[in-house]
Amino acid sequence: MPVAMMLDILEQQEHRRFIKTHLPLDGIPFDPELKHIYVSRDGRDVFMSMWNHYRNYTDDMHAELDAQPGFEHEPFPRCPEDIHEFWAGWIEKSFFAWEGSGWPFWSHLDNVQSWWDYRHLPNIEFFHYTDMLNDLEGEMRRMAAFLEIEVADQYWPRIVEACSFDGMKKNGADYAPGGGVFWKGGADTFLNKGTNGRWKGVLTEEELAQYDAACEKALTPQCRAWLEAGSSALDQ
Repeated sequence: MPVAMMLDILEQQEHRRFIKTHLPLDGIPFDPELKHIYVSRDGRDVFMSMWNHYRNYTDDMHAELDAQPGFEHEPFPRCPEDIHEFWAGWIEKSFFAWEGSGWPFWSHLDNVQSWWDYRHLPNIEFFHYTDMLNDLEGEMRRMAAFLEIEVADQYWPRIVEACSFDGMKKNGADYAPGGGVFWKGGADTFLNKGTNGRWKGVLTEEELAQYDAACEKALTPQCRAWLEAGSSALDQ
């Protein structure tokens, strides 16, 4: 989306404004008065989710990617038919010269580390997908406290149900970009399984070794432990 269009949308918001972005911390102007919620999950789970999204792009999605104004590049590559071919590019190169993985998108690992290095700041709070699967209400209450949003107790059950994976999938068109029109199968494809560990039995031992090497290069040990297990890794 062109920056001018996005700024116009934000200016029209009358409620507390928010932006969702995949940018690394050094890719946005940092303002200590803004609060940042960083949500992530195991890189191998991210890969499986990306495989589902990428291979189901419609021709309209590719047309949108190729038509971005002010950005000169080759046509966005089509997803390989073989998941292992996609893995080979995803784990070993990036669209951006300063990153080491994530092709043809951004590096998930470099992105996480950019935020992790500043997690001590009072306006940055980390949330993990595994923690939300294990205790959605607890994590939502923690998020509300961080954002200083008071929620009456009688509303919590309905809010938690709406934010569950099943609840979101029932109303997928409200959550998928463009209502899901950029994916074959629509919003139901975009909101796929909502589970962890689907890479097990799919990625080979050699590919898992490649992942280990990429993590060792991009992540500190504590950041990797959190990325793979969530808050439980920090309690040990």
